[in-house]
Amino acid sequence: MIGSKGFSILEVLFGITVFMVGMLGIAALQISSVQGNYFSSNLTEATFLATSKFEELMDLPYDDPDDPDDPLDDRNGDSAGQDNNAAGPDGVDDDDDDDDGNPDGISGPDDVINFGLDATDYTSPGVALFVDHSENPPRRGGMYVVSWNVAVDHPLPNCKTVKVWVEWTIKGDRKERISMAMVKEEVK
Repeated sequence: MIGSKGFSILEVLFGITVFMVGMLGIAALQISSVQGNYFSSNLTEATFLATSKFEELMDLPYDDPDDPDDPLDDRNGDSAGQDNNAAGPDGVDDDDDDDDGNPDGISGPDDVINFGLDATDYTSPGVALFVDHSENPPRRGGMYVVSWNVAVDHPLPNCKTVKVWVEWTIKGDRKERISMAMVKEEVK
């Protein structure tokens, strides 16, 4: 400060510069916060869709021979005991024909026979070869795709393992996905 007449132009410019640097930092934090909230909102919606699909599937009978579109059917035949060679529907021989306790082909990432449960390529031609069921609920402009695969008699006889995925696209081409799995037992 020069005397008691006020601030010099340099002091004012320096003060404005410090203020603007602080405001730019706050603006960057605000942008990051908005992006985080957007992702969290999408993740919450996807989780809701997956759990809703689980509840719907759990309320269905184990087998419904009267329903040709039974949501608990293994439509592509890649579940336990059905996929007998690499020429099968999913292109992977993932059963145990020689009964040596090891899968004949590729297993899941945890070395457990997955019987097509991890196949989610529903965006490619020949979608029926990979995903047993898929739907596009009308939430948020149809940005979500709910898909599920069914493995019959896996991990035990009279059980169906169902794996549900919810996938959504953000920023044009970046895909996000969540998945959940459940086992449904046949109650007689």
